[in-house]
Amino acid sequence: MNSPVRLPKTYAAHLVYVLLVPSFFISFCFLYDPFGIQDFYMVGGKSFPFHFLMLTCIILAVLSLTRLIFVALYKYIPFRRWHYGIWCFGELLVCAFFMALYTALFYGSRMPYFLALSHCLKFSYLIMVYPYVFLILVRLTINLGQDQASRVPDESLVKFYDEHKRLKLTIDPSAILYVSAESNYVKIHYMENDRAKEFMLRNSMRSLEAIAARHGLVRCHRSYYVNPRHIKVLRRAKEYLDAKPELSNELSAAQRRKRAQLQSKPVYKYVALIISLFGVVSAAYGIQSIINHTGNYGIYFALFGFAAIFLFSSYNMLPTARNNHSAIMKRADRAEQAAADYVKRYPNGAFPVPSYYAHPTVLKQMMDAIEEGRAVTVPEALEAVKARAAQRDHILHIKTSSCFQTCSLSSL
Repeated sequence: MNSPVRLPKTYAAHLVYVLLVPSFFISFCFLYDPFGIQDFYMVGGKSFPFHFLMLTCIILAVLSLTRLIFVALYKYIPFRRWHYGIWCFGELLVCAFFMALYTALFYGSRMPYFLALSHCLKFSYLIMVYPYVFLILVRLTINLGQDQASRVPDESLVKFYDEHKRLKLTIDPSAILYVSAESNYVKIHYMENDRAKEFMLRNSMRSLEAIAARHGLVRCHRSYYVNPRHIKVLRRAKEYLDAKPELSNELSAAQRRKRAQLQSKPVYKYVALIISLFGVVSAAYGIQSIINHTGNYGIYFALFGFAAIFLFSSYNMLPTARNNHSAIMKRADRAEQAAADYVKRYPNGAFPVPSYYAHPTVLKQMMDAIEEGRAVTVPEALEAVKARAAQRDHILHIKTSSCFQTCSLSSL
């Protein structure tokens, strides 16, 4: 009873509960008239088919809401079998509450609410328990079949023993994330039922060398064994991106231009405009000097040199057809969409990183992070790469600010 329950995680899969239980209730009541329920609901000037239809709608509405809440909680809370049993008991209880409210409404003063509730509890638990039991047995059968299909031969399992040679944990090697040293213990991090778990084993890292070598675990640090499957996943993804480098290059250039656009201040555009005007004025004065034969060639070269410097230095900041906020954002969106469409066709399942990080350089840095011991899983490797990039940008910003302050002080 304390083992985790395995149920579908989508609301669509739970619609079978929402539809089957009310359908069974109305069918069973029509066919067998349990507990004289047909005579009980010949009340209020309405026939029992009308009342059965209304009760079925009440059950349908209650189960629709409770299953929606269950699916939302099940994504974050590891339900045990007894947790799920209590949940099903509570669903039937809530159905009985609303059925009693409906019943008391038609009976009026002849049947108080709590008296109606006692009847509705009997109807709810003793009738609707059958579809619940049936669906639970079906789910257990499905889970048993999945376990048998995915059962790994015993010789290929990783067996962890403590320092007294007692078997403490047996696990599929593909489920291992990494093993870390914790004082006199080793901590085994692994996946079970799509959730990360930990197991403390009293033993040393040295004693695990034979197990690690036999099952392909890599010691990337004196305190870590990692599962190289994560590196293989990244290597396959990098090879997939390398097959079409133009997408990654365009994504990188578009994202870089987008960041520059979002980080640039509006005052820079005005400065660029002023610099461009200086360039135009210098060029115009140079042309006018040549036409009127005023000055010498040194002045001409100086004026045209100033014009070239001013114009080229402000070119990237001037708003043009390709260098404005709208065009830059559209280019970034097109590059991200192209990358997303490409990674959707990834033949090895889900792509290991979001599409906007789909660049061979990013994947190479993630592999380096795992091999250097800075990360042990793919998500941790991506966070390590992002943290290092943020640190690099911060240092660059500090250096740029210091350089600007130095230039300002020297000009004074």
